Amino acid sequence: MVTTIAALAALWFTNQSLKANGDQYGLARQTAVTERFAKAIEQLGDKDAMDVRLGGIYLLERLSSDSPPDRKAIFEVLGSFVRGHSPNSTDCGADHRTLLPIDVQAALTVIGRRGVGSPEQIDLTSTCLANADLIDANLRSAKLYGANLTRARLSGADLANAILISADMNGASLSRADLHRASFGHTNLQNTTWIGARLNQASLQECDLRGALLGSADMRNAYFIGADLRGTIFVNHTYAEWVPDHPPLFDHDWTTERGENLRGARFDKARIDDSTQWPQGFVPTL
Repeated sequence: MVTTIAALAALWFTNQSLKANGDQYGLARQTAVTERFAKAIEQLGDKDAMDVRLGGIYLLERLSSDSPPDRKAIFEVLGSFVRGHSPNSTDCGADHRTLLPIDVQAALTVIGRRGVGSPEQIDLTSTCLANADLIDANLRSAKLYGANLTRARLSGADLANAILISADMNGASLSRADLHRASFGHTNLQNTTWIGARLNQASLQECDLRGALLGSADMRNAYFIGADLRGTIFVNHTYAEWVPDHPPLFDHDWTTERGENLRGARFDKARIDDSTQWPQGFVPTL
């Protein structure tokens, strides 16, 4: 009995020792993460050196992988960085040759390459993102109220459930983008390209779509109520001819059924004219 009690006591003390060591390790790890986070914030705030700010951005990206519990705060910081360093303004997008600052584009790239299914909601409200490179970016559920995305490259981007109300997207490329249930409203979508995009159940009420190209897009149950569709092209052509190197997002050839990709779409009070091009045999209900 004495031997048994002694063995049990030894096991208890060993367990307590291991627990204490584990607590110390956890505390040391959290301290290291906190110090790295503080260092990254300090680097982001450097007003003089671009390479220092870039180092802070990529350090935050590494931290988002190393410390999952801190991901929400990390991407809130990166979103805040973009909002603070590239706010929307009257001259945003005036010059098609002007690219985003290198550090702002880097922050967007880091935000955009988050893994599929990442739960963080990115806030890019009222930002100047003209000419931004956001190809294949993960912007699911992103807040883009009043953002300027003039001529932005958004091909293949995930914008499902994104909020793009009052945004300026004139000339943006959205081919193959996933905009399922995205919210537009009073958004400038002139001259945009949506070849093969997923727009089903999206709300495009009161949007300006003059000159937009929506061929082969999935627009089932989308809302175009009150939209300006003068010169908008809904004609279905062969998807492979337009986007030969990329498969469509949906397993369906819309060229085989006239207007099937517009089934359930609403066009109440929409503005159209003779230059609006519909799929052969499709008659919208206005």
